[in-house]
Amino acid sequence: MPDQYFRLISKYALILAIFLSIEYIYSNYVVDKLFDIHENSTLNVTSSTGLKILLNILMALIINADTNRLKIKTEYVTIVTLLSKHIGVFAFLLYAILDKDKLDNQTNKD
Repeated sequence: MPDQYFRLISKYALILAIFLSIEYIYSNYVVDKLFDIHENSTLNVTSSTGLKILLNILMALIINADTNRLKIKTEYVTIVTLLSKHIGVFAFLLYAILDKDKLDNQTNKD
């Protein structure tokens, strides 16, 4: 596999690891220790879901920027990423790797 694929995969692996760490820290430490919402479990679930949606939106924006930069024609990857960032990243990487010629040409220009 060429070096540009490793850069793309490592970039999104790092971003996913950071986002998962943020979700873990928020749900286990911030909500449990700082906010006393054990009595109201609905608020706990709502705040965790809100954070996940926010991170999905951020990931969709990052993927959308890379699809525009690499000129990859994907129609539904951004929508899928809004629903699940893991599946969206996987689909984007598949599109990027299968669209070898454009990725090779773009990285050679940089």
